[in-house]
Amino acid sequence: MSNVPNRSLVGKRTFCHGILGIVVLLVVLGGAVPAPGVIIFDGNQLPSAQGWTTVTNIVPPLPESTDGVSTFTLNTLAGTTTDTFGRRLLYSFNPGVSLANGFTLEADLEVVNADPHNPFDAGIVLMGSYTVPPFGGVADRSEMIWFENAAIGWGDDAQSAAVNTTIGFKTYKLDVDAAGNATVFVNGTPVLSRTGFVTNGIIAFGDQTNDGGSVTSSADTDGHFNLRQIRLTPVPEPATMVLLALGVIPTLLRKRRKK
Repeated sequence: MSNVPNRSLVGKRTFCHGILGIVVLLVVLGGAVPAPGVIIFDGNQLPSAQGWTTVTNIVPPLPESTDGVSTFTLNTLAGTTTDTFGRRLLYSFNPGVSLANGFTLEADLEVVNADPHNPFDAGIVLMGSYTVPPFGGVADRSEMIWFENAAIGWGDDAQSAAVNTTIGFKTYKLDVDAAGNATVFVNGTPVLSRTGFVTNGIIAFGDQTNDGGSVTSSADTDGHFNLRQIRLTPVPEPATMVLLALGVIPTLLRKRRKK
């Protein structure tokens, strides 16, 4: 029996293995198996200790705390101010990465109690863009996510969803693709969506209120919540995998024709 391998069979196997490798590469890099999120906030420390910028009109001491293990707490319901814009305490952070190809922002959050929101203002928010301190620009506030005791929604009230936010921690995920199509998931279930999402790459959370009067007001909206983590996952750059696919597949086809 000859020990010389069948060149035709070897060629076919090489071709099939090459195609399979490309398919796996495209699936993985294309986002079916996303990279793990980078922790940009951890509840075991105050935001200021992690490089977050604090913007507030609340008289110190600020109504923020951490258990030093896993959970950060903010309660602007307990804060005081003489500002005519109501109580506000917003944290912002620039991760220093490009979001041109889309991104995923996840927050493990539990609402304790939240006042009803007003359009473009809320006592508990998660913002995927923050361009104009102290409140955020119109676009930032339109597409921010507000949280109440029994619902979440977009800042411009374009859409809302019934969610019991006060029963334990939930993972809220904002997923934005390169075309600006945004979806909000709660524990993996999609509940909100919008198009035309824009961002400058700066993230913010907290009490975003700029309505109301001094100390207490029916227009002021505040909140009390617990937060464990915020994670950011940039979408992998697709150009490399596309060029690879376009270059390798024709090469394999030419090699197969020569066999």
